[in-house]
Amino acid sequence: MPLGILIDLDDTLIDDTFAMRQAARSFGELHEDLAALAADRLADRWGELTETHWRRFRDGETTLQGQRRARVRGLLSRDVPDPEADALFARYLERYETHWRRVEGADEFLARTAGVPKVIVSNGERGQALRKVERLGVGRHFVAVLTPEHTGKPKPDPSLFLAAVALLGLEPADCLMIGDNLEADIVPARSLGMAAFHVSMHEPGRRLVDSLAGPEGPR
Repeated sequence: MPLGILIDLDDTLIDDTFAMRQAARSFGELHEDLAALAADRLADRWGELTETHWRRFRDGETTLQGQRRARVRGLLSRDVPDPEADALFARYLERYETHWRRVEGADEFLARTAGVPKVIVSNGERGQALRKVERLGVGRHFVAVLTPEHTGKPKPDPSLFLAAVALLGLEPADCLMIGDNLEADIVPARSLGMAAFHVSMHEPGRRLVDSLAGPEGPR
């Protein structure tokens, strides 16, 4: 067992994909331009836009708010004023938050690592990350929740990893990083000398609880 654990939040501890798809399916009810589109098509398109623009945010090409607006405009296939984009995204967020749930095996993972200090390292907006942790009742299991607001840069920049390790009073080699994103979680952690486990929520052998069997390379 490592001396300390760093863990991503979305699609690692929380089933973010489920919440996002469930909320996106209701876009037809939220905007008349989308009313004729099938719910699954809306969810698929929203997922594609999220992947594209979240990567732009992670790479420093846009802001958190900017990527949100870009996703809305991409879904509508037209430009809309910022206030309109913000309003639609806010309504989406209301529904998104109602679908938050822990990933399968999260309770077992937290129970079995109860004696190991853990820090959440997430690229999400801090307020939302804290609400997720509180809503799902897992806050007591973590020393802290760190987001880009702490260091000024999102993962894969090493600053967030190093801040978490320092908070634990450990060295990178003492810690295990667990996350679902190869580029943002696994590669940078290993470059710092950390062990890392590449999670895939629905793939046997790569679920969160499987990380307790020991770190392994990405597949």
